[in-house]
Amino acid sequence: MEKTPEFLKNRILWRAKHFKLTPDFTFLFEQLASSQKNAFSNLAENSGLGKPVIYFTKDINQWTLVCTNGIVSCYNDKSSKICYTDIKSMRPEFLDSIPEGMPIDISKTKKSEWNELIIYDKSDNKHCLATKTGQDHFALMNIILMMRKLMGW
Repeated sequence: MEKTPEFLKNRILWRAKHFKLTPDFTFLFEQLASSQKNAFSNLAENSGLGKPVIYFTKDINQWTLVCTNGIVSCYNDKSSKICYTDIKSMRPEFLDSIPEGMPIDISKTKKSEWNELIIYDKSDNKHCLATKTGQDHFALMNIILMMRKLMGW
């Protein structure tokens, strides 16, 4: 089966519909203002990440743009991009802050408060993806997991 940009877009939207996304912080690409759509389309195209589909925000300088071939993000004025096929690992920020080999006490955090997803690429570069807490965070995680499988991970 050929995985066209339209097919990938529809899969991302299908996965996102399984979550109650925060209307003031998460937007379908088509819902954005024309100026934002133009800017994000150029950014995604120039980065080779395909068509933009969903825009997650946390604060003014913290956002994540899910595209058909990868993700563009901005975290505190530092932008990054990553293709789904280049993702080595991902975890919530809470788990990333625990040194490797140390015991994890999940009772020290609430999953509903997680709002940053940490991704490491195959070159061990760290990418921080910001979302609103709760359902938005888990929607992004699940979209990435699905896209990694679709892309042959």
